Amino acid sequence: MATCTGTNIQPGAIVLFDGQPASNIVWVSSTQITCSPPPHAAGVVDVKVVNPDGSSATLVGGYTYGTFTPLFIAGCFLWLKPDAGVILTSGKVSTWSDQSGKGNDFTQATSANRPTVDAASVNGRDALKFLPGDPDFLQNTAGTWPTTAGELFVLYKNDTTTGNVPWLLGTSGDDCYLPFTGGGTNDFYDNTFRHTRRPGDIAPGAASALHVHNVRHDGTTWSNYYNTTLIHSEAVGFALPATKYFGQGVSVGAAMHLCEVIMYDHQLASSDRTQVLSYLTDRWGVP
Repeated sequence: MATCTGTNIQPGAIVLFDGQPASNIVWVSSTQITCSPPPHAAGVVDVKVVNPDGSSATLVGGYTYGTFTPLFIAGCFLWLKPDAGVILTSGKVSTWSDQSGKGNDFTQATSANRPTVDAASVNGRDALKFLPGDPDFLQNTAGTWPTTAGELFVLYKNDTTTGNVPWLLGTSGDDCYLPFTGGGTNDFYDNTFRHTRRPGDIAPGAASALHVHNVRHDGTTWSNYYNTTLIHSEAVGFALPATKYFGQGVSVGAAMHLCEVIMYDHQLASSDRTQVLSYLTDRWGVP
């Protein structure tokens, strides 16, 4: 998020970074406007504010691009990553602290149900390893969460092609499973943000690789993407449950490496989504 200050800034003004338009522009006052800078290589760029009447002002070298993080985009409500905020108790993960600043930590009070940190296990990086036996899971019952819209990115690797890999971030009695063998090989169930859907089979064998599950809700329509491929879309309301889980939901456990989780309080602009996906690709080697 960037803040531009000056004089005579008009409602409806646009902001350009090295000639490229910013997104999520919010006019605060005649002296201030905020926005999300567009993707750009690291370095110093000029910033230009253009009013609807055509008047403009440019600050030469006004913005410095550094290494992208999910916090560069406004509205980040959850950011979990294994190299920050992981608290171990007796060698197992008791708390996975949210890096968004919203306090949406995931915890586990019972030792037998705690996942572990598997060092350098995914593209040379640590990941949280969940086992289905006990099962291992983390949960959240507090914090501050989106209420009307959102977008979620879950980067994970299944450790089996026959088990269930769930997380519960929606309102149905079922979770997100991939694969799910009860209805067919590699069926994809998903209830994130609203309803459970099983739109069909994922290609056999795909479940054992590293994948990005991306769910979007614009306030009206819920869309589920699996490695950027649209699986299902439906016009339904947005909702989250009081308790949210990673690793287990109704009665099953996960066999997975959970790598990174990012959530925003709105559906991202395509340029912002590209930044997040590029960030995940660079960190984790997602195809």
